[in-house]
Amino acid sequence: TTTTTTTTTTTTSTTSCMSASDYSFFPLNLSPSSTNSFRGGAQAPNTNRIYFFPEMGDEVLVFNMLTEGADVITLPYAVNSCFQGISSFKSNVYCLSDGIVVTLDLSSNMTSIVFNSNAAASGFDATFVVIGENAFAMPRSVDEVMKYNYATNTFTKVTIGSMSSNTITSPMMWGCVAVDNALPLLVGIPFNHNRVITLNGNTASAPLVVPNDLQKWAGGVRGPNKLVYGIPSSFATVLVVDAFSQSVDFTSITLTSHGITGMAWAGGVLSSVNSVIYGIPFNASSILTLNLTSGNVSTEQPTTLSPHITSGRWSGSVVVENAAWASPHDAQSLLRIQLPTC
Repeated sequence: TTTTTTTTTTTTSTTSCMSASDYSFFPLNLSPSSTNSFRGGAQAPNTNRIYFFPEMGDEVLVFNMLTEGADVITLPYAVNSCFQGISSFKSNVYCLSDGIVVTLDLSSNMTSIVFNSNAAASGFDATFVVIGENAFAMPRSVDEVMKYNYATNTFTKVTIGSMSSNTITSPMMWGCVAVDNALPLLVGIPFNHNRVITLNGNTASAPLVVPNDLQKWAGGVRGPNKLVYGIPSSFATVLVVDAFSQSVDFTSITLTSHGITGMAWAGGVLSSVNSVIYGIPFNASSILTLNLTSGNVSTEQPTTLSPHITSGRWSGSVVVENAAWASPHDAQSLLRIQLPTC
């Protein structure tokens, strides 16, 4: 069991050596409390602020890591499922949401919206990854990946072949991981679908088959070996994708002894120091740890985790220096995972 001490500062110093992970919680103290649920986020360029867009709603959560204060910015347009879809580019932060792009100008806190007239109404999951000036959004219920160019405000579709081999339960995918930025080579993580998407530049390979269960994996993390690891949601194994050899493994790393429940973890983060992936607790009462060196899976239960709501806690995270800040979904606090530095 990992004990947890709430600290009084959010700065992540690199001058001292921390050989083990540590967990802290930071109350939002919003008045009135936000009724929005948030997923993922992005650090604003050259600031101490993290911006979390709503899963569904009209508020952006802003957390200042220096002052530990939180506030909200009201959007003029209620977004429909910004599924971890946030990135910073130049002086703005963005959210892709079902065929629209919400842009927040950090200098003025003013928002603007770009509509994609070619997108299906609910076709794209908005779980995306940014490479250069392009964002690649995974599909929710269509057979295409959407590419959005920040510089030109233009959309391009990339056909990925038939994804209709099973009965589609939205969302199909949850997670988009960049394996190689130069190509670029991307992997889409299946949530309710039985296919893994791999995209090389503007060309999609034949989807890789996985089991047909629902809520299998929620998000993924690229390891130092360039393998992609899918975070278990309601499936008792870790997904391993080799995008170069076009192969998948969903049997070798099991979690049968860790009490998997529905929507256990949502998203994860890699510590490059100890090659451990930390899974963000959504409904789980513990933080998942996957040691890529040994292949061992374990869970850590911070003693102060239980008071922070029992379900829908956090979803996705933002890494700033040596810390991962988990996005509050229904929790009224931020979870910080202090990553090892030595």
